[in-house]
Amino acid sequence: MKSEQFFLGFLVMLALSSITAAARAECSFGRDTCLQGYVWRDAFPGDHVCVTVTTRTQTAHDNSQADARRDPNCAKCLAGREVVIPSGDKTNPTVVLDIQLPNGQILSTSSSPFPSKVTAPSGSTVKLTAKASDDQGVKDVQLWIGTESCSFDSEGNATCAGPGLLGKPTASNRDTGSPGQKGCTERRVSHELIARKTSSVSVSYEVSTHALNFGGGEVQLPRILVEAQPSPPPRPPRPPLPRCSSTQKCCGVVNSDGRCDGQCQPRNSHCR
Repeated sequence: MKSEQFFLGFLVMLALSSITAAARAECSFGRDTCLQGYVWRDAFPGDHVCVTVTTRTQTAHDNSQADARRDPNCAKCLAGREVVIPSGDKTNPTVVLDIQLPNGQILSTSSSPFPSKVTAPSGSTVKLTAKASDDQGVKDVQLWIGTESCSFDSEGNATCAGPGLLGKPTASNRDTGSPGQKGCTERRVSHELIARKTSSVSVSYEVSTHALNFGGGEVQLPRILVEAQPSPPPRPPRPPLPRCSSTQKCCGVVNSDGRCDGQCQPRNSHCR
């Protein structure tokens, strides 16, 4: 009898130890261990809220769509990233100018060599885009554009005005923030030009690109001239087509008005 009681007691202790071991195994993540069927949400590093697998999958998808669901009109930085404006910046910013021609070609100062003069068909639109960058924040990016206008007399003598001195940039994208506030590591500004050149008038532009940071650093690109290609001379009017006489035939096509789009030759001749 005692041996049977001893054996039953041994079985109970063995069962209790197995349950304890299983419980310890199930708590391998400590107090954050989820119940069976639940997982960590992982919405951000260290997020150990227990949710279903479906919820965690949806959370990961929501995080991946964060930027696409924000209103771009409310964003501080349309380009680059947000930084805290420092009280000083001993480095200089960098700046790049892209020039988009009417045929879609883009010339960039980031490529070498970059021409000092850019031409486009007369009357076409040339788009300028300046991009300034600084890891500690860009204060302003500017386009200074001087216009030169010339008129020509019948002998080809030119009378020109400009470009002259400019009191302020033609286009800029200035950050009015102060140290401790949010700034952007990149700022952009664009402007469109229409160059013209005919036998009587021409309009060209001198473009200077500047970038400034919050420490007073400033860089300036070499000036670039944007001008129009000369307009092609007008085609001379086409002489009227001939009318073949009664002794001639049309070696070509006779139009509805009876004129010969070709050559009039004697009727007894062979058309070549």
